[in-house]
Amino acid sequence: MSSKLALAVMVFAMCLGCWSIVSAEHHGMYFGRVRVYVNNLIAPNIWMDIHCKSKDDDLQLQTLAYSQNQTWSFKVNFWGTTLFWCGMGWNDDTGRYVQGSFKIYEYLRDYSKCDGICVWNAKKDGLYFLNPDSRNPPELMFTW
Repeated sequence: MSSKLALAVMVFAMCLGCWSIVSAEHHGMYFGRVRVYVNNLIAPNIWMDIHCKSKDDDLQLQTLAYSQNQTWSFKVNFWGTTLFWCGMGWNDDTGRYVQGSFKIYEYLRDYSKCDGICVWNAKKDGLYFLNPDSRNPPELMFTW
């Protein structure tokens, strides 16, 4: 093999290696663990049912007292398709069961917003997203 061809092959291999590292980093391979918190901030004496799952994990039904949270952590998959959703519900002052189902972690939406820690506050009007590292106020993302 000529030295020019060998050099071209070596440069191509180096470019391919760099692209692989950048691509893997973008798809979460080097991102580390993501931790999600879902807080019941609806009202004192209001209990909230929550059942979260992904394609691979079922976190089971839990009931949270006011100011309690459910938390879990996971690694984003290589393809960047990691998705967790939660069904939640609670009884309002009239006894009506208020409920909803929400995408709590969706890679394309949350990767850059969470920076490894995603916090959700459940309140009477809906679910608020909060990045604890940001000075931005909590953002209402979903209503019941």
